[in-house]
Amino acid sequence: MTEFSPLIEVTPECNLRCSYCYYTDQMDEFPDFQPEYIDLDVIEAVYESGWSQLGDRPSITGGEPFLHPDIEAIIRYLDAQGATPVVNSNLIPIREDQYGLLEDHVAQVNTSIDHVHAEQHDGQRGGFGAVIDTLEDLVDRDVDVRVTCVLTQNNYEDVGEIFDTLLELDVDGMFFQPAYIPHDDGDLAITDLPDAETHELLDALEPWAQEFDCQRNLEIMADSLLDGGIPEERCVMGESRFVLYHDGRVQPCFDRPDLAAGNVTDHPPRKVLDRVVDRGATIRNEECFNASCVCFFE
Repeated sequence: MTEFSPLIEVTPECNLRCSYCYYTDQMDEFPDFQPEYIDLDVIEAVYESGWSQLGDRPSITGGEPFLHPDIEAIIRYLDAQGATPVVNSNLIPIREDQYGLLEDHVAQVNTSIDHVHAEQHDGQRGGFGAVIDTLEDLVDRDVDVRVTCVLTQNNYEDVGEIFDTLLELDVDGMFFQPAYIPHDDGDLAITDLPDAETHELLDALEPWAQEFDCQRNLEIMADSLLDGGIPEERCVMGESRFVLYHDGRVQPCFDRPDLAAGNVTDHPPRKVLDRVVDRGATIRNEECFNASCVCFFE
């Protein structure tokens, strides 16, 4: 029986406005946006539902999880359930007194660095100095830290330098993910590169794939850039992953609200989670790929 682990959106609030992020577009569209935070009761409804297919490696995401006022309680609760979480964070809001929490109750911390020079990184994300300082502190404490670099028109030619510099930081993992989403302020996506440039990029990423055993990830990237999509068997959303939103909504995939399984605060959680299996089986990547696909790093 397949296990399903949730991606738990604890809040859509974020302290950054990354140039390629779909949340940035949403916040610009709704300037009166007010942050909302998941209640621990919502997570308890899932993990105390008795659902037999619930996996033990949830991912905490956002927004920025460490803007949630009760993030420490959420992390401790999940770990106590035998579901030690992976946390996706830009690292900037993490305080030194929270390092021990990450050491003792988190399986892995994922963050993003989009260049190894502050000006280029901050042009896409922001906060370069704070990110590097916290990353080095966590690595010194033997926290499992993994770095994603989002490849855009602004940095794809520098992947060799980025790889070499991140390698020196002694992180436990490193991933490269192309940006796919067009934005009003300019298309940063690299999906329309000439094939010759795409092959040069893939060749430049080969040392990364070998160093971190990411050959599969590189193959997925090649599929997406050269063929315009991800083969169906490569996607894990709705197959071993589902999304739990801060308000209790459940979907098999971020990009398929049409397949929403219900809300665990309004309906019996086990019935909602059973629908994830049924509706996740209908996902076909050619219908939804190119928005916020997260299947690269599973």
